[in-house]
Amino acid sequence: MVKRSADPLGAANVAAIEIANRMNVVAKALGSRARLAEALNVSASQPTRWIEGQEAPNFENTRAIVDLEHVVVRAVLLWGDEPVVKAWLTGRNALLHGASPIDVIATQGSAPVIDALDQATASAFA
Repeated sequence: MVKRSADPLGAANVAAIEIANRMNVVAKALGSRARLAEALNVSASQPTRWIEGQEAPNFENTRAIVDLEHVVVRAVLLWGDEPVVKAWLTGRNALLHGASPIDVIATQGSAPVIDALDQATASAFA
């Protein structure tokens, strides 16, 4: 039997690159990797270790990263302007009972924030 060598672009590596790209999108929207770390409730240096491939996020953090990136992309599609998106993510929001979207994601997940984005989209195009 011939033993295959590890594929340098195997599924695990592609997934790691995809998560790193998503983290970069979120970090840019939030203004820094440190703010991404705050949003994920991890040490300030943890996102850098994940992005650089030194470590991999666990399932819970991977899911949170994907959720954050989904919200950021939806907000960018709605407002298009990165400073507006950053302000929206970190500011108080009436559709979220005065909480910031980033705090709601941390405590309740992305569903309420996506609902708020849907409401904002509906009113923007009404």
